[in-house]
Amino acid sequence: EYSLKAKGPLGLASPETWENRLSRGEDKKTVFTELIQNNQLGAMALLRNLRGMKEAGVQSSLIAKAIGSARTDKVLPFRFLSAYRHAPEFRIELEQKMLECAKNLDKLEGQTVLLVDISGSMSSQISSKSDLTRLDAARGLAILLREIGEDVKVHAFNTRTDANLVQRGFELGDKLQVRGGTDIGQAV
Repeated sequence: EYSLKAKGPLGLASPETWENRLSRGEDKKTVFTELIQNNQLGAMALLRNLRGMKEAGVQSSLIAKAIGSARTDKVLPFRFLSAYRHAPEFRIELEQKMLECAKNLDKLEGQTVLLVDISGSMSSQISSKSDLTRLDAARGLAILLREIGEDVKVHAFNTRTDANLVQRGFELGDKLQVRGGTDIGQAV
């Protein structure tokens, strides 16, 4: 996937990546366009750089095509949610790819009930080095369970519990919004 050009500190060839090319000052639009056209940009790099590609002027149709052909079978739903947040114009392509990933997973038999806390604490980041929130992780889990579960009931709760949410994909994620305090006792 990568060509080996530059020599690292131990004299070993290092892979030619988008990071290397951009750090050398190459034009972002040119780098991403070439990598997409040559099918040399991995799925995670694609998802993490959508906003940067758009800002650099990479053609939307080229980006959409890259999303459609990306090998995302090992990508978790919250990665698509993050990409969607940064590049909402690719909602259809991202959602389609996200749902496609779930088709390859083992099915969860029986009934599953997922209670999603939507209190204010869920807006906290999952780590200091991430822009993902606790709610993003919960949204990803809800979307994933909806696709792989035989009988899944998703309920959002804070000081009260919402009725079963029946949506799929990003629409389900959109229904899960932070509001209010929390009372897990009444939810359970």
